[in-house]
This record gives sequence, C-alpha cells and structure tokens, in this order.
Amino acid sequence: IPYKASPIREEIPVNELLADFDVFRLTLEDGHPGLYDYISKANMDSTFERIRAKITKPISSSKFFWMLYPVLDSLRDSHTWMYNVSGQKDPPTSSENSDIPVHFGYQHDSLMIFSTTAAYKYLLRKKIESINGISASELYTKIPIYYHGEGKNCVEKEWTQMCWFYAYYKHNFNYKKGDSLNFVFTDGTKECVKYQPDMKWTDFS
Repeated sequence: IPYKASPIREEIPVNELLADFDVFRLTLEDGHPGLYDYISKANMDSTFERIRAKITKPISSSKFFWMLYPVLDSLRDSHTWMYNVSGQKDPPTSSENSDIPVHFGYQHDSLMIFSTTAAYKYLLRKKIESINGISASELYTKIPIYYHGEGKNCVEKEWTQMCWFYAYYKHNFNYKKGDSLNFVFTDGTKECVKYQPDMKWTDFS
C-alpha cells in the first residue's frame, strides 16, 4: 500500500495518542518475530508501560514519533523502522535538507565538529566545550541516542553517536530556523551559528 503522508498536527488529544500507542504495541507484539531476541519480555513490557505513562497531555505528532524510539532501540533490528508524518525516516537521510551549517558528534569522549558548509570550514575538527551554555558532558547524558543496528553492534552505535548526534540534538531542543547556537570550544574560542533554511547535504564537506 503506497504510503500517504498525513498533515503535521501540533496538538493531538491524549485519547488519540493512547489509541495510537496501543496499536503500535499490539502490532509489534502480534507481528514481530524477534521482539524478545535482545530484551526480555518483562523488560520490553516495562519499556512499553513507561512510554505509555508519559502520555498525559496533548503533544505534536513529531514529539510522539520520538517518544516511541526506545522501543526500536531495544529491538536491535535495522529492518524495523518508523516513518514520520512527512514520510521520511528520522534522523534524516542524505537526500534531505539540513538546517544546521555545522554537524557535530561524539568521537570517543569528545564532542567535535566533523562536517560544515564552506562558510564554516575553519571550524572543522574543533572540539566543543559547550553549546548554548550546556556542557558537552551534560549533552551526552541529556540526549538519548537510538540506533537500529543488528544485534549488539557496538561499532554501529559509536558511528551513530558521531554522525547523527547533531540531528538528535536538533530534535531534543526543537530550535527554529534563525535561532542561534553559541559554541564554546575547548581551545577557548567561541562561535555563534544560526539555523539556516534550505541547505542541502551537497553544501557540506
């Protein structure tokens, strides 16, 4: 059945969210052959219940989409994925727009910039001390990183923390285009970067 994207809704009533969540859970429990391959049924049930208990007020379709990610993280199955209301995977694929002119992620214990547009090329490989007053170490614990590798592939998880952390950061703080990101780097320098519209992945190096 061809996928048809639905309009983004900023306020979905709690009763609808709960009904959708129940369908999501029952669908996996009835149809996924490896639901408990890497997590016990008791722990998976606990994950489901913990998420359901958080559905207490109307939220946007985007926030609801991200609320369900811990379940996918537990599956360790790259063939099981959700699509958001625009019909795209999240985090974005290489064909989508990006609205941060610098991409950053964790390599070992350091948060660093690994890709930029031409205008910010001088920031490549700089290590980040903080972003908008929040330290790199606090961001590491504050922002959950989910990945969809097969089994217990630690290398893929490290790759996700490096290459996709900025996308999880963007979703966690929900900045709007034109908002500022104030970077402080470990060498003492600072830089203010603004969200920009309509940048393509081909703009980055």
